Amino acid sequence: MRDAIETKRIGKYLIEIHNDDSPESPREWDNLGTMLCFHRRYNLGDKHEYDFKDYTGWEEMKADIIKKEKPLVILPLFLYDHSGITMSTGDFNDRWDSGQVGFIFVSKKKAQEEYNLKTFTKNRIKKIEEYLKGEVETYDQYLRGDIYGYKVFEILDENEDENDDDNREELDACWGFYGQESCMSEAEGIVKYYLEAPKFKIKHIMDDEKVSEFKTDSEFIHFVRKVAVENEDEELSILSVGEAKDYLENYCDNLKLMTD
Repeated sequence: MRDAIETKRIGKYLIEIHNDDSPESPREWDNLGTMLCFHRRYNLGDKHEYDFKDYTGWEEMKADIIKKEKPLVILPLFLYDHSGITMSTGDFNDRWDSGQVGFIFVSKKKAQEEYNLKTFTKNRIKKIEEYLKGEVETYDQYLRGDIYGYKVFEILDENEDENDDDNREELDACWGFYGQESCMSEAEGIVKYYLEAPKFKIKHIMDDEKVSEFKTDSEFIHFVRKVAVENEDEELSILSVGEAKDYLENYCDNLKLMTD
């Protein structure tokens, strides 16, 4: 199964789910909150000018942040460090392996600009608090490595080994999905597209005008190569869609490529 952590076969298509080993940090995105973190060993959160050594503790730092930044919402950040790290706005209640590492906040000015509001109701403030918690949850997934990518392959011969590189062709791949389930769902959507929309149609003139449908370039080329072998034209090069089309047009009176 190579380095795939999950596979799924749908007809002639194979999905592989992999860990994304080089994801972009979500703190590089356009975030609402500002994340101030302090840790001796880990570089966490956003870049900032605060120095924890300037304060006697978290409460003094929080008071200074409130004075300087005038936050609409400010939440504490806690880190659990044991065989990996995980972050939350709630205390892990483990005196040995966890503790506070900073704050996440949004200033009232920034919130006013983002929401185009001058004042905020309690309900709106609560929603903004939940939004900041969502940013922390996303960052926690990044810290835990809960980010994935998929590869979708076309199996050329369903009777042969699906893991043989000569028997499969990569059709699509994408990375940076937060959560394994969402990654698989996206990959399944790609397979559904291939299943629903044939890319090539060939009419068999001498066989009651039967129509063969092909969803991918490789499937189409593979079929035309087989026809060439049957016609003893295997010396002809058929390596691309263009060459396959040329062969059908110039050498196959009994097959016709259909166009929409």
